[in-house]
Amino acid sequence: MRSTRHRDRSRNLIVSFDIHLQGFVNGDAARSDDTAVLAALEPFIQDRGPGWFVLVTADGRAEVYASDLGAGVMFTHASGRAVWDVIYAVAVAGNFAVIAGGLATCVLNEAAIAHLPPSAPPAVVITSGEDLVSVVESL
Repeated sequence: MRSTRHRDRSRNLIVSFDIHLQGFVNGDAARSDDTAVLAALEPFIQDRGPGWFVLVTADGRAEVYASDLGAGVMFTHASGRAVWDVIYAVAVAGNFAVIAGGLATCVLNEAAIAHLPPSAPPAVVITSGEDLVSVVESL
């Protein structure tokens, strides 16, 4: 599957690839606090069902899938720029790495790089949603 992205005239970033958030310790999957992850998502939830949420931000939206919020989440059909701040906030809440389209791994600090599995895409440290936008636009 080929990943695509484009920007409209308002600099709205729209991506068609999946964005996975997951915690890692010593190369293995790690659990997070599902309550903290839900708290980061909650202000943006427009609709929900078992294992899915529709988020709406000031300038866009995304679908989120997770059977267990503490194990990680997947964002898809992300549009707008504010959604990247939400993705970053969820990463912080869960101490998750952000794997964008399987092409880049974004981590919250240098120490997290050592905990990624060897098969993870190249890592970069991010400190904001705007950093995530920069990484995605460079893919």
